[in-house]
Amino acid sequence: MALDLARRLVSRGLVQKDEASAALAAHARGDAHFVRALVASGAISDTALFAELAGMDLPVVHRVVPLLALCDALPGALVEQLLALPVREDPRTQTIDVAAVDPLDAHVARELSHQLGAPVRLVGAPLSAVDASLAELSREGPGTGEFEVPSPPAFPLIDRKTPPYLARPVLDDRLSASVPRLKTQSDIPIPLVRRSAPRLSVAPAVDAAPPATSRAPRVSLPPRAADPGPVLGALRRATSRDELLDLMLNGLAMVCGKAGVFAATRGEFRGVRASESLAGHARVRELVVPAEGPSVFATAALMGHYLGPVPPTPVHAALREVLGASSSEIAVAPVRVEGVLALLTLQAEIDDTMLATKRAEDVARAAGEALTRILHRDRQAPR
Repeated sequence: MALDLARRLVSRGLVQKDEASAALAAHARGDAHFVRALVASGAISDTALFAELAGMDLPVVHRVVPLLALCDALPGALVEQLLALPVREDPRTQTIDVAAVDPLDAHVARELSHQLGAPVRLVGAPLSAVDASLAELSREGPGTGEFEVPSPPAFPLIDRKTPPYLARPVLDDRLSASVPRLKTQSDIPIPLVRRSAPRLSVAPAVDAAPPATSRAPRVSLPPRAADPGPVLGALRRATSRDELLDLMLNGLAMVCGKAGVFAATRGEFRGVRASESLAGHARVRELVVPAEGPSVFATAALMGHYLGPVPPTPVHAALREVLGASSSEIAVAPVRVEGVLALLTLQAEIDDTMLATKRAEDVARAAGEALTRILHRDRQAPR
């Protein structure tokens, strides 16, 4: 319900109670959507509202490019009433991502799931972007092909015109917004947007000294889709870096066919460990991606996550060769220790994108806790 978003905005001090009540009343009467009424009243700007959604670790898009075939399958007035448009369909799970101005409204997900006959995941979008797409749909009419959607006003956090894999990493404490601008059709695949920027200059060393052979150790993995609880619990109790890396792969590979862990060192991202399906045909320790240029690792470090294909660019050539056909969709997530980027996880041959990204977050969080404890222990150990 719109009530969830209203409570969130009031509790955060972004909207006054009487302002939220007036917008809810207009929404209940059918005069206007809650978000439209709230923005029209001047209680909060579209920019501030979208920034709040992005800060909640919700998946968001800055531009809305709807799937016209799915829009045609919906009642004409429904998308305008709900201010929600389908923008992506997962080919594996058939889950449909719907860009909505109120991604907290479970009613929107239930209604569109019923209409489309498929599970629905809501992603946040600015009101201006949804309005621009609705206006374009109205001009084009049903059953049309692709169309261009005007770019909405600039929002903070990330450059809306830069594809996720072209985000540049930040090598100090200052978050730089100077990224190359490229024309793109959509912000999908959807990265998770976070407020913090990575600090790569002081990342703790993780397994920095390679062994005599550069081939990554092969790790025996548990069955796919097994209960992750025991692995995550063991990961939090890990006492060494080698044990931690092996357990990370165990957790990641339960929901994907290939998994790897990369270390974030000064100036580069270097492979340190991989599952047998990946290490069996690649010298993972020889896989190096520069941190200076745009890459999937730089994007994950900057924005908190990457989900999508490995781009066919020179910097990704070795990674694409290693992954082969699996490079069509990967997930990368950062692991931070005391706010400093230390590791990045990689998943390929993903069974379920939603489950894989959630698992990567759980593994990253547990690994960060364990690495922090190991680092403190090593610092306090007598010399």
